[in-house]
Amino acid sequence: MSLRETINKNPKVGFGVVGGVMMLSAIIAATFVLGGDNDTASLVYDDWYYDLESKKLFKAELGLTPPIEAPSGPNKGVKAYVYSCKDCSDASSRFIGYLEMLTPESKEAESDREKEEIYRAGHMVRLEKDSDWVNLYTPAGEKVVDWAIEHCKGKQPIFCNADDADDLQP
Repeated sequence: MSLRETINKNPKVGFGVVGGVMMLSAIIAATFVLGGDNDTASLVYDDWYYDLESKKLFKAELGLTPPIEAPSGPNKGVKAYVYSCKDCSDASSRFIGYLEMLTPESKEAESDREKEEIYRAGHMVRLEKDSDWVNLYTPAGEKVVDWAIEHCKGKQPIFCNADDADDLQP
């Protein structure tokens, strides 16, 4: 008799199997969420940031709103978008696509939906090699963000997660 026939003749067996699988899944999920002593189960991830003073990448907690504290001092750290055209595990193929920060007014308005215009007006980006910041929501800002595609000769660049990198080289 096949499994399907067994379940059709005795639906309680099917419910038992499904219930057991769901219980096992819940236990595994709870183990990862609650963590215990296993550091790999941590829900805190890192992101790439760039120190404007030292001109070097550093890692900090994911989701911080730049500018943030950097190794060189307060408000010197901005978000860095790191990409690769081939393989993020190869440090020599990674590059900084662009940098991002908010003006003080925009940072203050970030969580207030009624101040979205202020937030958007102060959402700034630039290439690492440039010194001038441009608004993300302008044609100049779009060009900055699209530079990574140009760098990869028209191919979609691969976003490199900071947690997957053992070193800080772009």
